Amino acid sequence: MIKYILEDSPLVTAILDLRFSEIPSKKITDGLEDFKNKMFSLGYSIQHESKFSQINATPEINGQLQLNSIETSRWDFLNISRTSSVILTNGSLCLRTTKYTCFEQFKTDWSKVIDTFFNSFEDVQNAGMTRMGLRHIDIFLAQENEKYTNYISKKWLNQALLEASDNTLCNNKQIIVTEHGKLRVELEERLPENNSINLFPYDISDPEPLSINVDIKPKWMTATPTKYALLDIDHAWEAGSNIIELSKTNIESKLNNLHQDSSNLFWDYLSEHAESVWGKRPI
Repeated sequence: MIKYILEDSPLVTAILDLRFSEIPSKKITDGLEDFKNKMFSLGYSIQHESKFSQINATPEINGQLQLNSIETSRWDFLNISRTSSVILTNGSLCLRTTKYTCFEQFKTDWSKVIDTFFNSFEDVQNAGMTRMGLRHIDIFLAQENEKYTNYISKKWLNQALLEASDNTLCNNKQIIVTEHGKLRVELEERLPENNSINLFPYDISDPEPLSINVDIKPKWMTATPTKYALLDIDHAWEAGSNIIELSKTNIESKLNNLHQDSSNLFWDYLSEHAESVWGKRPI
């Protein structure tokens, strides 16, 4: 099977989010220093610990929900250029990057993080794997004498998007149930504000110490300050009541499956014009 990449990728960020049943605090404490040292060796030299409140909802007999606030620790690890970060809690491990060349490189980076996780924290394989999500955010920007819709296959453009004025914003959201999970795809139109564009969905925001830098592409610098769109492809597997073993094999299998469906959708979304301008080529 031939794999392809784009020389001028529209990708803003890729996010891989792994969830598992809670690891005992003592296990985290015992392995944390080793994890920090190994992450530093991998290049994640900016390290930050913080606390956040997590709200748990428990149904009661009368049908009401009881809300409980639990304070949880979060550890962030960023590389020196702040283009990649790893986030660890006692129930999740997340990799985010804006420096993305291809899925194979992304998977290699993730494998190094996973190896470090399993080597640092004792008995983590006994935790159950509850969820894995793979999310890609891409931006469609118009060059001179173009519209951003020139870059999207006509099969994905409804009449409202095609006929909307430059000052009218549309949102197109779909949920697709795949063999491997639930795939949410959203095309969100935006307008520049003071000739600036916002590259991230509104649910992705971190305070300054934890935020990552965007890898600005040359084509973005020559775009015209007109209406643009974010393509948000979010594919997630959830275990529900069928929690599976937290193992490298299961993690890799879920990741490959999630990526394949997401990748197929992304390439289907692109027009021939996009493939030509952005330089589609085999790898």
